[in-house]
Amino acid sequence: MRLDLDLVLFHFSDVWDDDPQAAVRAVEALLRDRSACQARIEMLRRLEARAQERRPHLPPLPLRGDFGREIALLANPGLVEAVDRGLLSPDRIAALTGDPDALWAAHRAVSRGSGRGLSPSGGESVETEVESGSEETAAPALPGFTELARHERWEELERRLGPWLPSLLGHVGLSEEMAGPLMEFILKQAPRLGGRRFSELLPQWLEEFARSEGAEVRRSLRTEDEWRDYLEPGAFRLVFEASGPDEPAWAKQFREAALEEGICSSAGLLDFEPRVSASSAEAVAAFRRDLLFEASQKREEGKRLFERD
Repeated sequence: MRLDLDLVLFHFSDVWDDDPQAAVRAVEALLRDRSACQARIEMLRRLEARAQERRPHLPPLPLRGDFGREIALLANPGLVEAVDRGLLSPDRIAALTGDPDALWAAHRAVSRGSGRGLSPSGGESVETEVESGSEETAAPALPGFTELARHERWEELERRLGPWLPSLLGHVGLSEEMAGPLMEFILKQAPRLGGRRFSELLPQWLEEFARSEGAEVRRSLRTEDEWRDYLEPGAFRLVFEASGPDEPAWAKQFREAALEEGICSSAGLLDFEPRVSASSAEAVAAFRRDLLFEASQKREEGKRLFERD
């Protein structure tokens, strides 16, 4: 999957001067996007190393800042509300997005909705978090569709693939009502996977299935851009459809309105302001953050299942 390079290279102060709301939305999206956050951190570390190489006669770079307060605010009440209430200054946000250790701690705090396990300075390094393989931070093992097919785990393949099929059909221009027949078709083709990956053969299967139904696909899944354009909206749709039984009525209304509006990206969700009868604006802001996190997780799940990492 292609990284969102705009987030990786994002310069908060420049955007803030032109459009403060756009700057806040970009930081929110960056903190939710694990891949972009990691890529930005790697870039910052390389810049630090390059600067040190060019002036070896000087003392080491100064210790990074203490962002404990800012990270706690990012977790609760959240970036948007903290900025609106004047609790977070533009200078501190800009500094945090340029500090690799603080940026990773902020990502963790926002993703988990709290600051548990973070040091006051946000000084946990990416190397420690990502490479340690600890149970707390490692992504859960999730077999992809190729592995499921090769091991003939058909029930699990059907269970995991099923939720993605309606949006897949819509993406290629076919009726979503074909999801059942398409699943049957795929399960007949999958035993002949051979040495190829599931996602490599899926575009061909879609075209063959469409011809068997007297239809024609209008969009393929043969390029990385096409996969990105499918997985991102597909993840948001699955999240909006996943209303829990104990969820308040206004939250269900939010999900339904987002589906009806066709919200399919982090930027779109951050801009989305449906009319719902929530208990407070803070509750809506927290719910929006939860949806952003869930969509990010669902997108990563889709990437692993379809093996488009």
